[in-house]
Amino acid sequence: MEFLFNTQNNITVFEVGLLLMLNTGIYLLNKPKLGMLVNLGFTLYWGFFLNFDMLFGDSSTSEYSFLFFMFAILIIIFTVVGLTREED
Repeated sequence: MEFLFNTQNNITVFEVGLLLMLNTGIYLLNKPKLGMLVNLGFTLYWGFFLNFDMLFGDSSTSEYSFLFFMFAILIIIFTVVGLTREED
């Protein structure tokens, strides 16, 4: 429990508010695939780009972080392809 209290958070209130407003608008327009893409984009930005040196600097975790990052990029590509297809 002490880990949670001592963890430094770099996510600003503006970014959280932007995510909330974007997702609210997207889901009100009934576009769940686009909402998933926005959520994944924010998660990748917060998880990887803000902590890039911590995740990829250590050689013991860099392989797994890179593998997870590649899977996330693959999910984004599949989502974009799914958004371009028309639903029947």
